[in-house]
Amino acid sequence: MVGAFTAFGAALTLANLAARTNFGRSFATGATLLIIGALGLIGMWLWLINVRLLIGQGVVGYRNFFGRSRFWSGVEIDRVVSMAVSYGKSSQPVRAIYCFGIDGKRLLALNVRAWRPDDLNDFVEATGRPLDLRDAPIRVRDARREFPHAFGWGAQHVMLLTSLTMLGALVLAVAVYVLASKLLVR
Repeated sequence: MVGAFTAFGAALTLANLAARTNFGRSFATGATLLIIGALGLIGMWLWLINVRLLIGQGVVGYRNFFGRSRFWSGVEIDRVVSMAVSYGKSSQPVRAIYCFGIDGKRLLALNVRAWRPDDLNDFVEATGRPLDLRDAPIRVRDARREFPHAFGWGAQHVMLLTSLTMLGALVLAVAVYVLASKLLVR
């Protein structure tokens, strides 16, 4: 989908450049789609080259989107739980493997769809803790009650945060469009 938006934006931008006409709304729309799509593709590329599960002797780790690595020894990890958390009435429960520290804080949450099962099994084995597998989905409110330091306010209000994020993205897209229109249409 991101590739399609980028390709459409590139085609629209190139068509306007080739026509050498007054750069109007179609050029601004094409340039906006091209820029936002390119940023999305760059984000996916960064995820693919940077994000890794790290397994060593007596330690496990995770390298994030920006290439920063974080390691935990077996004594720092208290519990490893595989559970599906339901973040809202209208959303599907999301299954993840959660690693909790001795203080009860969530150290890491691994979405099971993002990793191969063999890699997740190797990671869990390397923690040195047994996997607590919970088949039934749990509401985020109940998860927050059971793990008070692991799920914050944002976990319970995912819809509000998602709406605010989408609103921010929409404002950014409109601002880029308006700016491109004002700069290119003179």
